[in-house]
Amino acid sequence: MAALSRADKTEANRLWQTCPRHKYLAYDFEYTLGVNCAIMLSGLFFQKCVLHYNNIMKVDIFIMGCEQDLEFEEEKN
Repeated sequence: MAALSRADKTEANRLWQTCPRHKYLAYDFEYTLGVNCAIMLSGLFFQKCVLHYNNIMKVDIFIMGCEQDLEFEEEKN
């Protein structure tokens, strides 16, 4: 700051180029919140898909059972 205040650009550039640099890691909570919401919504969607698939399979088994009963009754008259 002293080099800049006295308008010594050469020293300011030298200090700028030789100053230590550090990398910091920070979490973006807005992004994390969005990702967590997407994961939760996809989990709920998958749960509903499985529920509807299971209901369809139950109805399919019921219909197949009814068809087999009708075939058995037709054979017996």
